[in-house]
Amino acid sequence: MGWLEILGPGLLVIIGSAIGWFIKSRTDELRTVEQRLHTERRKVYSDLLDPYIRIFSDLGAGRDSEQAVTEKITSYDYREVVFEMALLGTDDVVSAFNDLMGYVYRVDASRGEKPGPETLLL
Repeated sequence: MGWLEILGPGLLVIIGSAIGWFIKSRTDELRTVEQRLHTERRKVYSDLLDPYIRIFSDLGAGRDSEQAVTEKITSYDYREVVFEMALLGTDDVVSAFNDLMGYVYRVDASRGEKPGPETLLL
């Protein structure tokens, strides 16, 4: 009987346990990072939608309210949130936001038209 036959099963158990521990620790680490990213995305998405929520909650408020929302959308802070969304957001979210902004700018360019139900769909 050689040393390999005596120590082989014990070494396999030790090596198998080490590999299992490594895989479990990596999985837990990735899960934690994904959860933190999910939390950050929710905050960014909420900040992005805030002006549009204000538009629909202040329907009777008039031109001053629309002007305040427009100023918020064109502000540096909002642009910073948009950039953060481009970094953190999924491809579908970035594409949908681009569609929304394209619609809003087309409506703003026409000056007479108000944002309609299409805004909610976008």
